[in-house]
Amino acid sequence: MNLDFAFRSTDADQDFDIAGRFTAPVTGIFGPSGAGKTTLLHLLAGIRKPQAGHLFLNDRALYQDQAGVYVPAHRRNMAVVFQDGRLFPHLSVAGNLDFGYKLAPAKTHHFAREDIIDLLELGPLLNQRPWRLSGGERQRVALGRAVLSSPKLLLLDEPLASLDRGRKNQILPFLRRIHEATGIPMIYISHDLTELLQLTDTLMVLDRGRAIGYGRFLDLVKQQEVLDLVHDLGLINVVSASVLDNKPREGIARLKPVEGDVIWTGPDVERKTVYTSLRPEDIALVKKPVPDISIQNQIPGIIRHVMISRHKALCIVDTGVDLLVEVTPHAVNELGLAAGQKTTCLFKAQALKYLA
Repeated sequence: MNLDFAFRSTDADQDFDIAGRFTAPVTGIFGPSGAGKTTLLHLLAGIRKPQAGHLFLNDRALYQDQAGVYVPAHRRNMAVVFQDGRLFPHLSVAGNLDFGYKLAPAKTHHFAREDIIDLLELGPLLNQRPWRLSGGERQRVALGRAVLSSPKLLLLDEPLASLDRGRKNQILPFLRRIHEATGIPMIYISHDLTELLQLTDTLMVLDRGRAIGYGRFLDLVKQQEVLDLVHDLGLINVVSASVLDNKPREGIARLKPVEGDVIWTGPDVERKTVYTSLRPEDIALVKKPVPDISIQNQIPGIIRHVMISRHKALCIVDTGVDLLVEVTPHAVNELGLAAGQKTTCLFKAQALKYLA
C-alpha cells in the first residue's frame, strides 16, 4: 500500500491540518479523545470532504483540490468497520455477508465467501439475526462483510472500543488472521496502545488535529512531544512469544520472545503462542545479576537510549527484544545509566500479563 495524503479542514471544534504517507501493511492511528483520529478516517474514506489537500492510494488520485478531483466514498474501494459494527438488523448474518460480497463485481472478488466464513468462524452464526449476537460476534460479522467487498484498504475505527478486555482478546487474533490470510492493508484507529501494538509497531500519533509523530513506536517515544502525550495515556511493552513449556504445578511457563534468543518466565498458560504485556514501571535495572532473589527474570541487555520526561526517566534496553523501562532521574544519576551501558532487567513472572 502507498497512501499519500494531505488534508486541511476547519470545523467548530478544531482546525485539522495533517499530511502523511503510509507504506506499512498495518498502520495504527493513536491519540487521545478529540485528537482527530476519526476525522482522519472520515477524510480517507470520503465520508467527509476536506477544504484543501490531496489523497492518492497506490498512485490513484481520490482527492485533489487543485485538479478538481473528488472520488465519492462508494467508489474508493475502501471498507470501514466502525465501533458498533453497523450490521443490517433486518438481514441474517448470511445476508449481511452477502451484502458485502455483492458490493464488488464478480471479477474483482479476491476471496471466496466460504473461506472468509471459515477464517472468522462464522458458520454456526449464519442464520442468526444481529440482535441475537454478542458484541464480539457482531464485530466478526462486520469484519467478514468488509473483507468480502474485496477492498484495497480496510479502515477500522476503534472496532473493539465497546468490548471488554476478554472480548478484545478474542477478536484481535481474528484481525491478525485476516491480515495474514488476505494481505489487505489496514489502518487501525484506537486510543488503546496495548491493542495497537498487538497488530503493528508502526504508528501515527495525533494531537489536536495534527500529526506529532509517525514511525516505529520505540522511535516515536524518543521525541519529547510524543513521549509526553503517550506517557499520559499509558506506556506499555507488548511482546509476542512462543511457550516452550508450561508447569502449572509450579505456576510458571517458559517463554521465548519471537525476537532474540532470551528465555522469559511468566505465569502458567495453556497456549503455544501468546502476546504478553509488561509495564515499563514493573522492570528494574541493575548493573549485574542479583543472587538469592525470588524475581524469576534477570535478562541481560544494553541501554540504547535514555530520556527524561518530567519527573520520570525512560530507558530503551536491547535484550534481544527492545524493552521500555521506567526509572527515576535519581536512579539514572545514581547508576550512571547511559546509552551503550550493559545492564540487567529484573521483572517478576507475574508482571507479565497475557493478551490475545
